[in-house]
Parts: sequence; structure tokens; C-alpha cells
Amino acid sequence: MCQSRSRKPQPTSLNAAANQDHGTKALLELLIYERELARRDDTTGALNRLGFREVLGRAAFREALWYESKHSRRYRRPLSVVYIDLDGFKKVNDTLGHSTGDEVLKIVAATMRSTLREVDCVARLHGDEFALLLPDTADARVVLEKLRKTLKDAMKQHEWKVTFSGGAVTFKTPPAILEYMINMAEKQMLLAKQMGKNRISYLVLEPDPELLKRG
Repeated sequence: MCQSRSRKPQPTSLNAAANQDHGTKALLELLIYERELARRDDTTGALNRLGFREVLGRAAFREALWYESKHSRRYRRPLSVVYIDLDGFKKVNDTLGHSTGDEVLKIVAATMRSTLREVDCVARLHGDEFALLLPDTADARVVLEKLRKTLKDAMKQHEWKVTFSGGAVTFKTPPAILEYMINMAEKQMLLAKQMGKNRISYLVLEPDPELLKRG
């Protein structure tokens, strides 16, 4: 999940790491491991809100976003941001218990990861809300309708009355403002809710010169 495109490693960084003693290496590995745990949601294993922000521009994923943005601008490839809310999750959680609710979230996250590509990112923002980052996706509607139906089938297998409302925005050239991208996708999700739930509301945005200058 969230696998970056291959890039040549920096010789200087590799040489520096190779010259460290065993104790320093062990400490470095521990710090990396703890940081990875901090990024991931305890329940689902998906990236949490902090991790999602890193995917889009902070810490370990800052380089990935920089690369995807550069790739999108240079080759005129789109970047899609998706906001998904689970319809009916609260009722399942309240009537069947939190352990069942946690199981729902785990299956949702696992289904998303198995359905999407390795370069795509899955993030649980909070509660029953998830976000996806889909680079180089020409038509996110096809991907998301397939995902919605796959998720719905997974819920039916367990007889959970949970459906999915999603908002997706494809930026033909991604802007520099993270919050703007997420907010636009969330607005589309709320629109899907208003239209009756269990559907995807989709929007394609042309590049905004002003937004491209910021950040």
C-alpha cells in the first residue's frame, strides 16, 4: 500500500548508514518501527490521520507526494482524492457491540487494500471515515464503483447492513494545499449522502493557477 515509484537511492545516505555501529543501527530501526506504528490505525492497520497527512506532504511520505506532484505536472497525469463514509456503521456498532464494529472497520480496510493498487493509499481519518489517494487515475469513477460494490459484497457476507457513500475529486494538476484537496473530497461525500447515500459523487477539477502557486 502507498508504494512509491522506484527512485535511485542516495549514495551518501546509504554510505552513512553503512558506517554506523550496530547499536546505532538498532536504535534507528526501532525509531522507524515506532514511527510506522504511530502512522497506522490500531484497529484497521490503515494509515491514520497523521499518516494520511504524511502521504500527502509530511515526514516519510513528503518525498512521495513531491514525486507524484512532479510526475503529474510533468506528464499531465491526474491525482484523485477520495473521502468515504460508512452508512449504517453507527447502528451496527451500537447494536452488535464495539468488537463487531472493529471487525467491520478491519474488513473495510483490508478490502480497500486488496482491491486498490499498491501505489494507492488507504487512510482511516477517524471513526467510520476513510480517505484514499489514487495517483495516475484517469477515471476514478470506474475504480470507486468497483470498490463500493466489493465493499458492499463483503458486508453482505457478514449480514451487516452497511453501505458506502464516497466523494471523489480528480485534480488534473494537484494543487499545493492539502486541506483544500481533502475538503473538496469531503464536500462531494456529503453531497452523496444528501442524494440518498450508497453512492459516489465525483468531480473533476481543472488546474487553478492561484492554488498551484501556494504552499
